[in-house]
Amino acid sequence: MQPAASENFRFVTLAKGIGILLVIAGHFTCPRYMPESYLELKDWIYSFHMPLFMMLAGFLFQNSLARTAASGKPLDIPRFIGKKFKRLMVPYLSISLLIAGTNWVLGHFLTVREPVTLSYFLRMFYENVGGSAVFLWFVYTLFIIFLLAAVATRLPGGVFLWLGILAPILLFLPLPSTFYLSYTGNNLIYFYAGMCSYAFFCRPRRHMWLYALCGAVVYIATFHWQAEGYAGKLLRVLCGISGSFTLVALISALFPSACGTTQQDSANPACRILSALGRYSAQIYLLHMAGVYAVRLAYEQIGLYTPATYFAALLFALLAGSLLPIVLVQQVFRRSPLLTFLTGGK
Repeated sequence: MQPAASENFRFVTLAKGIGILLVIAGHFTCPRYMPESYLELKDWIYSFHMPLFMMLAGFLFQNSLARTAASGKPLDIPRFIGKKFKRLMVPYLSISLLIAGTNWVLGHFLTVREPVTLSYFLRMFYENVGGSAVFLWFVYTLFIIFLLAAVATRLPGGVFLWLGILAPILLFLPLPSTFYLSYTGNNLIYFYAGMCSYAFFCRPRRHMWLYALCGAVVYIATFHWQAEGYAGKLLRVLCGISGSFTLVALISALFPSACGTTQQDSANPACRILSALGRYSAQIYLLHMAGVYAVRLAYEQIGLYTPATYFAALLFALLAGSLLPIVLVQQVFRRSPLLTFLTGGK
């Protein structure tokens, strides 16, 4: 029986809340003073934190297809693409321009990672220019994936068939970085895995602790299993999928109502905090580097580099990187239709 479609799944919001904290932690880095223990933690974070967001996007896309099918109408592709362009590409361009402008000003006084030239401005429309804007790859890549998924809905056999064929092909096919095609090839498989997980996670299930344990076993095995070439790439994919699955299964086990739309866990402080972070995860992703860089500059000015001080600074970076965007959205952006539009808000 086809699972019922829903407008909202609370486990997605909770998973986004955890995922965005991992993103912030992963971006608070500097080889000059990072303790070795944090390098190990960073490897763990990077093994699944962005696959998690891709899988959640695939899950929600499959849910939107289920709701569209329930209405008896086909997916309105122009409207869908327009919505995704506003949600993803408008903030990609606006934040890229903001970062480029900031780097251009700072470049007159400091050494920046990527000097801002005319070539920089042109390249940011079709490739990752690196430097402070490197994290925006996810936004552009997700838009390209949505384009592919929307087109596939019109093909004979449907989107599920064609993305299932295309995802493994692109994973092992050498692609150029232009228009983020290489990123798309590496991440479409996670989006498709999220679509595949829809039937499993859209309803509450018993024994979620057991599912989480099984996922953790696979994740640990693939995380520590070293291989090169195609085998290594396949292991990384299995690691990303199993790590994401384990996290979502743990959320479902800890907060049983999270696989539905009820608010039974709303009194739980951890649930409330993660829900708030999840609701603002898009804005936090776009703006978190402002808080992270502020903490990093302060830490470098203090100059006391020990493992203890680094992890204390990391905690401040998590607070600044998450709270500053939320404050900006609530106190500034929501009062300006233009700023709301530029950051992909409704």
